[in-house]
Amino acid sequence: MGMIEFRAELFAELHTLMAQTPVDYTIFWRELSSLPKQVADLRPSFYASRGAYGQEPTVMEARWTSWLQKWHTALAQDGRDPLEVSAAMKQVNPKYIAREWMLVQAYRSATDAGDFTLVRRLHDVLADPYSEQSPEIAALYYTKKRDEYFDLGGTSHCSCSS
Repeated sequence: MGMIEFRAELFAELHTLMAQTPVDYTIFWRELSSLPKQVADLRPSFYASRGAYGQEPTVMEARWTSWLQKWHTALAQDGRDPLEVSAAMKQVNPKYIAREWMLVQAYRSATDAGDFTLVRRLHDVLADPYSEQSPEIAALYYTKKRDEYFDLGGTSHCSCSS
């Protein structure tokens, strides 16, 4: 394998695309870890309801497609084995993280109803955040923030005064 080179332009372009397309960063990096070749495979991380693609959906789709092609070309030029790249990325991009809305659900259930089921389940999920886990767990915890949680201090994000 040849020398692996950091491609600043490619990363800068990705950073710009991510800023211009509202994405859930955890889901985005995890989906990118599967080395997708089509934008459709990244869409689970896009917040369509938050203006993903803005006013130019066709242009943005083309820009994402172009970036993915450049990235795959760069990987091939570096002589990288796609399976190794994917495995390495999945070791540093967790599938599950403790999101504030999840924690709020768990502690409210525990304090309001004395039911620690969600606390224990969340503990188990977060004890092994890099594994795929079950489809049931993915349906519950590998999800973007729901619209009602945006701009809701204490559930969506911590406020400066907390």
